[in-house]
Amino acid sequence: MLVVSASEDGSIRIWRPTDPEQRCVYDAHAQPLNDIVVSNESILTSSLDKTVRSWQIPMNAFTNYDSTSSAMTPQIA
Repeated sequence: MLVVSASEDGSIRIWRPTDPEQRCVYDAHAQPLNDIVVSNESILTSSLDKTVRSWQIPMNAFTNYDSTSSAMTPQIA
């Protein structure tokens, strides 16, 4: 089990509940996150920078989806 948080600085942080130290910090986005969805295999994030990213757990790879709209990226959950 993992604990995942989204931060105003655009990062996501991952901990194990039994370990007080952070396992990972990812500079996920250039602006604050709007939303985060966590599954057993991936983390999906959206941000005010108009991107949505999919992070594979534990491989740390991400896929970037850039918005071409001038509208704010909608929430994903």
